[in-house]
Order: sequence, then C-alpha cells, then structure tokens
Amino acid sequence: MAKHADWRVVARFSVIAATAAIAGASLLNIFDKMPVVASYTLGGSTFEITVIKAVIVDAARLIVYGTGFMASHFAQSQELLAPVAVGPICAFIGSFVGQPVLQKVTLATVQIVVAGAMLLIGVGLAAGLV
Repeated sequence: MAKHADWRVVARFSVIAATAAIAGASLLNIFDKMPVVASYTLGGSTFEITVIKAVIVDAARLIVYGTGFMASHFAQSQELLAPVAVGPICAFIGSFVGQPVLQKVTLATVQIVVAGAMLLIGVGLAAGLV
C-alpha cells in the first residue's frame, strides 16, 4: 500500500493529522484532571460524573435528537425518500455489474458514453423533460 501512496499528499496531511491528534489528546488530559461534577450511588457502587463524561453524553444526545429530527423530516418528504433509497442501491449494482465490463472497455469508449449521456441530459433539460 505504501508504494502506491502520493508522498506529497501524505506529507501535507500527516502534519495536520498529527497536530490535531496531539491537541485532542492534550484536551482529554486536561478534562481528565478536572474535578468531579457530581457523584451518585447505585446498587452499592459509587459513580462519578466528570466534564468529559458529560460532554460525551451531551454529544450522544445531540446525535440521537439530530437523527430523529432528520428521520422525521425525511419521513414527511416522500419526494426525497425514493432517490435517497434508490441511489445507493443503484450505485452498488452499477459498481458490481460494471467491474467486469470496465476491464474490457477503453478510456475512449468511456469518454464517448459520458459525452453522449451528458448530451442527452442537456437536451432533456432544455426541452423541459428532466
């Protein structure tokens, strides 16, 4: 895998990724040293709530509420439901069926097919059909 890497891209992004990882680890270390916000006893065990635990719970809550909101939004919009569902299925089928075919097709053929499809879509848009 490494012999196929573009080392210019690796050099550019690795510095940023390493810096972000160090910053994130430092923040976790700072949060870990913060005092306990609250504690409670349940079933004979004592549990502590720290800032980082509260942030994680809040982030999880926001994700659940956000997905719930988006699900209800998409459920109300029946126009988007079909393309959102059919799009990934067609992409999978196209890549699965196209893999053996693409090994036999030249780049010129792909360019001609794409140009023809773009022309057809353009004519359809201009005519008001699409």
